[in-house]
Amino acid sequence: SLSAQALADSGLWVLVLKEVTHRARPMLDENGRFFSDAPHQVHSFPSGHAMDAFAIASVFSGVYREHRWVPWVTFGTAGLIGVSRVTLGRHFPSDVAVGAMLGTSIGHFVVHQSRQDEDDGPVSLLREVHPYVDPDTHGVGLMFRHTW
Repeated sequence: SLSAQALADSGLWVLVLKEVTHRARPMLDENGRFFSDAPHQVHSFPSGHAMDAFAIASVFSGVYREHRWVPWVTFGTAGLIGVSRVTLGRHFPSDVAVGAMLGTSIGHFVVHQSRQDEDDGPVSLLREVHPYVDPDTHGVGLMFRHTW
């Protein structure tokens, strides 16, 4: 369930960041220009595949931290996924690097949040802030949601 939460969180952030940056993919011959007029489905920054792979790797590494081999396998696999995105010409290396950093952060945050919930510790207001995409106007932003 933590992996699913990490995937959902990273998926939302990818949608928001791609909508804001509008970076053209390498195959479009626009030299990686940000704020491109390219259609939505071809935005490149950040790499969603890398972000998802590193988010799941972080979750598995955090949950199974007593096994020394887990980080090697999970982050190694995530790294191969990132390299494949560059090799296939779908992303620039910077797209993958930023996706990897954000995905790792999200995964660590999800694991930390689950441990905090288990300990009934203080609730962080940061986890109440979520990216938001308006399906009608395609506007993006952040929203604060708190359950009382």
